[in-house]
Amino acid sequence: MTLYPDVMRRAQGEIDNVVGRDRKPTFEDEDHLPYITAIVKEVLRWRPVAPLDALVFENIWAINHDSTYFPEPDEFRPERYLDSNGVLAEPLHDTHHHGHLSFGSGRRICIGQYFASQSLFIAIATILWAVNIEQALDSDGRPIIPSRTDTVDDGVVV
Repeated sequence: MTLYPDVMRRAQGEIDNVVGRDRKPTFEDEDHLPYITAIVKEVLRWRPVAPLDALVFENIWAINHDSTYFPEPDEFRPERYLDSNGVLAEPLHDTHHHGHLSFGSGRRICIGQYFASQSLFIAIATILWAVNIEQALDSDGRPIIPSRTDTVDDGVVV
């Protein structure tokens, strides 16, 4: 969120409009928080946990960063999962309704896909409901901008 504060502010606006400040987000709010769901999808597309499928060795990283399907693939843009009305768009064909292939594909898709997506949804919604995430400052008071790529090539599991 420190790299994309506009995403954080838009998500917080959606949460404030749907949930308010008197309670935390719940799973019942999910259908009314499409931008949070889009953030979950974009997190999984942008930085998949397992960029290579363990059994088939699909290059999930390359598929999720194919500019034919994901224009400017290195940019973090949850909006790519929303239609012009701000609701979740129809996902790409053959992605098991995710719009990305971070859980693999075909018959051997990850059995934890829904648990992972829902865990990310509630964690992201709750964190963005509760706090503002800002860049740390160096000793001169200048923002420290984290690297977008430090963890990209560090192994089979990111």
